[in-house]
Amino acid sequence: VTNRSIAIGGNSVREHFNPSNDFTSMIESEQGPETCNSYNMLKLTRMLFLTRPDAKYTDYYERTLYNHILSSQHPGKGGFVYFTPIRPQHYRVYSQPDEDFWCCVGTGMENHGKYGELIYSHTGKDVYVNLFIPSVLNWKAEGLKLTQVNNFPFSERSELRVDVSKPKLFTMCIRQPAWVKSSRYEIQVNGRKVQDIKISNGYASVSRLWKPGDKVTIILPMADKLEYLPDHSEWAAVVHGPVVLAAATDTTKLIGLWADGSRYGHIAGGPLYSLEQSPLLVNNNEQLSTQLKPVSGKTLTFSMAGMIEQPRYKKLQLTPFFELHDARYMLYWPVAKPGEVAKRERQLAGGDDMLELAEKTVDQVSPGEQQPESDHFMEFADSQTGIFNNRHWRDAKGYFSYQMRVNPSVKTLRVTYYGGDSGRAFNVFINNRLLKHVVLDGSKGDTFFSEEYAIPQDILKANSALTVKFEADKGSLAGGVFDVRLLK
Repeated sequence: VTNRSIAIGGNSVREHFNPSNDFTSMIESEQGPETCNSYNMLKLTRMLFLTRPDAKYTDYYERTLYNHILSSQHPGKGGFVYFTPIRPQHYRVYSQPDEDFWCCVGTGMENHGKYGELIYSHTGKDVYVNLFIPSVLNWKAEGLKLTQVNNFPFSERSELRVDVSKPKLFTMCIRQPAWVKSSRYEIQVNGRKVQDIKISNGYASVSRLWKPGDKVTIILPMADKLEYLPDHSEWAAVVHGPVVLAAATDTTKLIGLWADGSRYGHIAGGPLYSLEQSPLLVNNNEQLSTQLKPVSGKTLTFSMAGMIEQPRYKKLQLTPFFELHDARYMLYWPVAKPGEVAKRERQLAGGDDMLELAEKTVDQVSPGEQQPESDHFMEFADSQTGIFNNRHWRDAKGYFSYQMRVNPSVKTLRVTYYGGDSGRAFNVFINNRLLKHVVLDGSKGDTFFSEEYAIPQDILKANSALTVKFEADKGSLAGGVFDVRLLK
């Protein structure tokens, strides 16, 4: 949660953990956190909380519920989201009935029927109020009914009505969220502020002889903050209370917005925008609340023109991410200190080095990663995988192969190796035709390097898919291979 999860509560990129000290791959990828991960994190969090009640669990549960789970279903057509990219100005893809049944469709059907699962809990006869969701609790065994009414998170308060068959002594434990302005957090009973509230493990305890019709009011003033990525890099999300805010930037070239049932339909395959052209925030360490301006007439809608560097982006409006659909968006923003804007822009330009390669790529496999290899129908014999310098690899004493997509624009096969590997000799085949005999002798030193091999036109014209195979010479190794791409 603290080392790998981002502001919306999700984690992973391409269904793998990125290094906890480097979130670059998540920022750059069109495949961000997977909804299934958050589904399972909430199941784990619920079990941990019921074992040892603590607001750190319900704070995370709430954050993930509102910002990842709630945001993962289209409000109009009901489609479910697989990946939620955090790459600046990218977008999400939605499933369609009768076309797509990804894992995130199956868990998605469960997700949106479970909002009531952890609103309340109990130890003995004491009641925990964990989430601020309009609801009714009927605890028939104890003769207790609680009715919670609010417009949270659009309103900073919640009310509970107590109905008991007769006066009843018990403790109501109400979560004091980590995001609340603690000096203004307040609990009232029948209109009177409760004094000297005892806080334990993030819960305020109100013990009394409760009577029919007692009303509890919870005042929940929301604090604002820039929440940086766990690797402490200069990328931040804008958070208001438990709500992650995002800005829609445009609706251009949302290719595959509604998935078509194809093998890769769950991935937003439209053009990637340059990181250098992203809206940039300048943070002078003022309180964010002085820069985040409510937009008149719109609830939970803000502007922050004073922090955005480029004039063309100053009119962007921030809304809850769970309300943002059918658009490219800013969820994580590049941040610069005053006087360091040019330096930050140069850093972002460096991050665009892979953009040209991505635009030329027709298909790509990350060897050693489960999902990409599964997606490409890998076959192998006497093969192994590992991680080196935060990159996955695969090699083999026998062979390994991938089935890759092809189209008329494909010209070359691009393979990435490590320059320090030596004593390795192997053949690269395309559809059983020898393409290249490769010898890795360590002469390129401590660096990754790539080679491109021209693919014969007669193979390309005769096939709709290509099988790329790496086969070791007798007594040698094929690979390690760190990246495989078909290029235009």
